[in-house]
Amino acid sequence: MLIARQRSPFSAFTYDLVDQAGQAIGALSWPDFAVARNARLKSLVPKSFTTSIRLTCQGQAYEVAFEYLTRDWANDIRFVLTAGGDVLASADAIHPSKRIARPRITLTQPASAELVRIGGLFSIRYALQSSGQTLGVVFEKPGLRLRRTLVAELPDSLTLPVQCFMVFLVLNFGYR
Repeated sequence: MLIARQRSPFSAFTYDLVDQAGQAIGALSWPDFAVARNARLKSLVPKSFTTSIRLTCQGQAYEVAFEYLTRDWANDIRFVLTAGGDVLASADAIHPSKRIARPRITLTQPASAELVRIGGLFSIRYALQSSGQTLGVVFEKPGLRLRRTLVAELPDSLTLPVQCFMVFLVLNFGYR
């Protein structure tokens, strides 16, 4: 089990990652200006700015980059988890055409699966499904809290960095 805790109620962009026993595993943080790999105005962002999402897991540094697949009312986006240039995981967020709706989040690497939203209006609960079978869930702890807390109960066949990547996807699309 992996738990992501918002570091501060005043900053929604940094999460501490802990295991079931409360031991620190790593951190996930968004930059001030996240810039897509294929952004049109990339040259306007100063070189000193961090523009990719950073993930540290068990002392290892990872990066979550993204790129636009289409540009429309709601952009289709590909997210890629990398370590030293090697792609560890990839997921596509595809919006239904001609409708305002939640995107379909499909994991394309290391396995073929989909994050499917289940639950009610005020709860965040996503199931990781493959071939119609639920492999695991990522959900927000119930109750009123100052800081968000997400719990990931995912299969051990997914490495810890990939599980952290799944938590990132739910954090990114959870309230949409």
